[in-house]
Amino acid sequence: MLWDTMKELTNYNFTAYKEKSVNDAVRKHLEFIVQEILRNVDDVVAILVNGGFGKGEGSVKRVNGHVIPLNDYDIIVVTKRPHRFLSFHSDALENFAESLGIHLDIDLFWMPLLRFVSKRLYWYDLKFGSQVIYGDEKVVRLIPINYGDKPPLDEGLRLLFHRMAGLIEFFNPLYIRDGCNPRQSELIIYNSIKAISACCESLLILAHKWHTSCIERCYTFSKCYRNNFPELAHIIPDLADANVDACLFRLYPSFEEFPDPVSLWFKAREYLRHVILYSWNKLHGTNISNETELLSNIVKKSRFALMDYTIYHMRYFMSKKKLSFKGLATKKMFLDYLFNATLLLMTSIDENCSINADSLMTSLKFVNSFFPIEAPPVNTPKKTWCFVRDTIFEALKYVRR
Repeated sequence: MLWDTMKELTNYNFTAYKEKSVNDAVRKHLEFIVQEILRNVDDVVAILVNGGFGKGEGSVKRVNGHVIPLNDYDIIVVTKRPHRFLSFHSDALENFAESLGIHLDIDLFWMPLLRFVSKRLYWYDLKFGSQVIYGDEKVVRLIPINYGDKPPLDEGLRLLFHRMAGLIEFFNPLYIRDGCNPRQSELIIYNSIKAISACCESLLILAHKWHTSCIERCYTFSKCYRNNFPELAHIIPDLADANVDACLFRLYPSFEEFPDPVSLWFKAREYLRHVILYSWNKLHGTNISNETELLSNIVKKSRFALMDYTIYHMRYFMSKKKLSFKGLATKKMFLDYLFNATLLLMTSIDENCSINADSLMTSLKFVNSFFPIEAPPVNTPKKTWCFVRDTIFEALKYVRR
């Protein structure tokens, strides 16, 4: 059984830092990041690494003898004073990230606000699955989440949205016909793996069995899938085994295990489709059987959120763009429109490279409900697909995720 293989490999104690070469490389990377932050921010209370490297489960690969993170470092800088710009940028760090071919997520957060953060999955991860790499180690105690608190059930759907977005971000319909280069293949594989893992993670949130560690989640899901989710297990019986493969990949990345990244992408997409529909029905007590009904129901149940509304327009204002009347007039959650747009775009394409024009334009229409855009400057379905994808990610810059 796949889980037995994984158990034997990890011995329940896996850490990305087991090998000295990995440990040394990651430590040097983080030391450089810390030094550069301290050089530019003078009121740092603490610096934390979140995500896989915070949990000791970070994925790395080796290129020409060098250890490189598979995706990125997630860093949060807790400060004494509020900062106008919540993200951090320096040319040195940008060059560093570019040299490794990775992305750096570095966010600034004012310490007094830690006491008021919401019960989002991000803050659960930060409190129980991060490491303080500089400063006051007690700072995470300010986060108002207690050990044993369960994430809100709707956090599973939020997670699925993020993984949908990741699935389309690096995909191009032309890959189906023309194939993709090694770097494109890696991005598709990595984000497909994250989507598969998110399906299981979101279901564990529904079952109140979520854990910060991907190993613990994998073990729990392997044991409970068929008993807790019999309807899904009937439709997608291989999800638990696929999750073991995904977890093993995150611990011991091997892109060679997936020689056909496009097929993996479509597999991950199908898992997402089924789990999203299942999760929505369970959360809202509905019995929706298809995506058309789901899209309508999402808009119907969407409610105005003052904080999201304010953040959207503040970001618009700070970008010096003219405020959109559509955005001012909308009394729904912007993220719900983007959820629908992303789902439609993701499902508009089939494995024969055919694109459903109605789904494509409806996806654009959802974005245009609050985000002003011009007509697509292209007239071929595949180029229009990419235009809609890029428009979705442009709109995401202004929405609280």
